[in-house]
Amino acid sequence: MVAMKVARFTDQQIHQMRRAIIPRPLVADELSISISSSRSCKVNNQGTTATAPNIGATVLPPLPSYEVPISTNVQGDVYTGFPKGAEDFIFFTIADANAFKLWLRDYRPTHSFEVCENLSMIYEKKLHSGAKAQCNIVQTQIAFSRLGLDFLGETEEIHDLYFDRGPMFHDRKLMGDQSAWDPLFSRTNVHVVILVAAKCEATCKIAVDELVAQISPSVKNPETDISILHGRVRPGPHKGHEHFGFMDGISQPALRGLTDTCAIPGQLTVDPGVIVMGYNGDPNHDDPHLPKRPDWTKDGSIMVFRKLQQDVPEFDTYLKRNGRNWREYLPKEYAGKVTLTDDEGAALFGARMIGRWKSGAPLQNFPVRDNPRAALDKAVNNDFDYSIEGERGPSDIRCPFTAHTRKTAPRQLDPYLQRKYIEAAAIIRSGIPFGPEVTENERRYGKSDPSPSMERGLLFVCYQSCIATGFMLQTDGFAGNHYFPITGLKPVKHGQSSSLSRFPSGVELNNPVHPGQDPILGWPSQPDPIPDNGSRDCTIKMSANAANSVANVTQEFFVTSRGGEYFFVPSLSALKQLAGN
Repeated sequence: MVAMKVARFTDQQIHQMRRAIIPRPLVADELSISISSSRSCKVNNQGTTATAPNIGATVLPPLPSYEVPISTNVQGDVYTGFPKGAEDFIFFTIADANAFKLWLRDYRPTHSFEVCENLSMIYEKKLHSGAKAQCNIVQTQIAFSRLGLDFLGETEEIHDLYFDRGPMFHDRKLMGDQSAWDPLFSRTNVHVVILVAAKCEATCKIAVDELVAQISPSVKNPETDISILHGRVRPGPHKGHEHFGFMDGISQPALRGLTDTCAIPGQLTVDPGVIVMGYNGDPNHDDPHLPKRPDWTKDGSIMVFRKLQQDVPEFDTYLKRNGRNWREYLPKEYAGKVTLTDDEGAALFGARMIGRWKSGAPLQNFPVRDNPRAALDKAVNNDFDYSIEGERGPSDIRCPFTAHTRKTAPRQLDPYLQRKYIEAAAIIRSGIPFGPEVTENERRYGKSDPSPSMERGLLFVCYQSCIATGFMLQTDGFAGNHYFPITGLKPVKHGQSSSLSRFPSGVELNNPVHPGQDPILGWPSQPDPIPDNGSRDCTIKMSANAANSVANVTQEFFVTSRGGEYFFVPSLSALKQLAGN
C-alpha cells in the first residue's frame, strides 16, 4: 500500500480538538445523564461519574511537546468510545474484492473527533432538555482480520505477532479456550467486522439493515456469509453493569496529550502509542530493534473481540452458598468486630473474586461492605493503591492478590516493576453485554435456560497497538501467572486470577501441578484436571490473610468462551488507500 499524506493541523485546531476530547473519559453513555440544579452534568461511563467540563471554556491546557494521534483520522471507538445503548457487530466474508472496494470508497466511518462532538451535543441536549432528550446518533467503525487484508491484496505485515499469524482460533490453547466455539469464529473465514452503535435497538437495526444491503453484493451468500451479534446495555438500574452484576468499564487509561487533561484521581495515564499505532508507547515505534510498521498503520489500532457466555444463575447460587461462610474469609483485621448477613457475605465473596463491589466501589477502600455512594465519586473510586499502613510493600489483607482487577490492572508495584511496564500493558475496553435478563424461573432454580435464545454474556472488545503487550500480557502474563503481582525480590506464588484466567478471592488450588482456572472467563491453559465424570469442582483454600486460613471452597466455572478474532482498525486515510482512492 502506498503511503498517503495526512493533513496536519495548526495549534489552534489541535486545541479545539483537545477541548472536544476533554469530556471523553467523563461522558460515554448518553442514556445516563442527569442534570442538577447547578447546571452541572453527571454522566455514567459504565461506572465513571463526574461533573462535565465547561465545553465553551477559553482556557486550554498546553499543547504536548510530542506528536499525538490525529483525532479526525482515528476511528471513533478506539480511544473515545461510542456512546451507546445498542451495538451490533456485522461479521462477513468478502467474495468480490472489487465490489467491496467500490462500496468502501463511499463508506465513511465515525472518527474520534466526531465522537467527541457527538458527546458534546448529547451533553448540551441533556443540559437544556432534561434526561428525556433524544439524541438519535448512529456511529460506525470498520476493522479487518488478517485474512481480510490478504484477500483485499494488502499482504504486508503490520508486525504484530498474533494478528499477522491469525486467526485467533490458532491461539485457543494459549488462551485456555477448550470449549466449543461459535461456528462464526471456528470456521476461521471472517474478513471484516463493522460496528454499529446507537442509542436504541430500533435505530441500530435501521442502520444495520442499510449496511447489510450495501455490502451484500460483495459477499457470495448474504444468508450464510453475513452474521450479526447484538449487544445491548442492560436496562434500568443495571445500566453499565455486566450480567454478573458488576459495574464495568470503570478504570480506563487516559492518553497523554489527548485525554489526560481531565484524568481523574488514580487514573492510569499512558503514552498514546500504547493504544494507537505510530506514536510514543507503540513498541514498534519506540524500540529500534523491532521492525518498523508500514506507514499506513499509523493512527490504526488492533481490536480483540471475544464472545463470552455467562452462567448467571449458577454464579449467583455459588455466591450465596459461600456467603454463609463469610467469617472464614473476612479480612483478619475485622475478625470478631463485624457481623454480616448471608447476603452481605455473598457480596463480599464476589467482591474478593473481582476486586470491586458490584457498585464499582474498590474493595481495597471498603473491605467489608459495599459503598455505592463512593462508587459514584470520581475522586474516590480510582484513587487508591494496595498498600496498608504498617505493612511493608503490597498487601493482600484487604484485596487478594488474585482478584481480577488487581491481576489485570496492577497498581503501585515499585520498585519491583517499573510504572512504564504497567502502562505499556494498558488496553481500552469497549465491550457490551448480550442476551436477555435472567428470568424468575432461572433465578428460582439457580440454573440457566439452555435455549440458544436465552444465552447471555459479554461481547468483549479491547484496543491496543500490540496484542502481546496488551491483551495477551494481561490474560496470560498477569492473570495466568501464579507469581504476579510481583511483591518482592523473592518470587511468591499467589495463584492465578480469580476472574480472568483462574479462580476466586485470594484462593489457591490444592493441586500443585495443574492449578485449574478461572470461574469467570474460561478454561485452563494447563492440562485439564477435571475428572472423567465431567465434574467441574475442585478444592480451593482461602488466603492466609483471611480470618480462617484453612477454609476450603469448592471452585466452579461460570464463563464459556465462544470464540473471537483479532482485527486491525485502520485510520480513515488508510481506508481510502485500501479502497483504491
